[in-house]
Amino acid sequence: MKLIEPKFSYKIESKRIYLRPILITEINDKYINWLNNHEVNRFLETKEATKNSIIKYINDLRKLNLDLFAIFENKTKKHIGNFSITSLKKNSACYGLMIGDREARLKGLGGDASLCIIKLLFENLSINSIEVSAYNENEDACLNLMALNFKIIKKDKIATKFKLDYLDWKKGKIHNSIIGKGIKIIK
Repeated sequence: MKLIEPKFSYKIESKRIYLRPILITEINDKYINWLNNHEVNRFLETKEATKNSIIKYINDLRKLNLDLFAIFENKTKKHIGNFSITSLKKNSACYGLMIGDREARLKGLGGDASLCIIKLLFENLSINSIEVSAYNENEDACLNLMALNFKIIKKDKIATKFKLDYLDWKKGKIHNSIIGKGIKIIK
């Protein structure tokens, strides 16, 4: 199965990570093992994967003008996870995040990746709001979203839905911080 060309040509850089559209070279045994590992996939919709199922997922996103970005650590150039833009409408977007590499977890790199995508969506793609859902059991993700100024808009027994509006982002502490201002988007 062939991977469709990326719909986005952006490379997004922060001090510790960079993101770019995923290439066929990243769809390897390491990535497949992440998606088949219960420790990684317990908060994902995907519970098992093959190379072909991953390529199909990415192609389906790209057919809808969406994409999956690979996340790399700047120091090591190591692929540590992925970030998907799963919905992009006239004024709103949704995204999903996975840090698959065990050594990269709990270092704040998922928060850095979120900042990068938020900046891309708001400042380059003219989105007015972003919605993200997280399993309630995934406390780190929920705390990360609240730290990024997302507001809870719906909560049930299983998951919480968060929303961040552009105006809340612009007046937020993180956007105006050294970290927020240090993100570069290269087209």
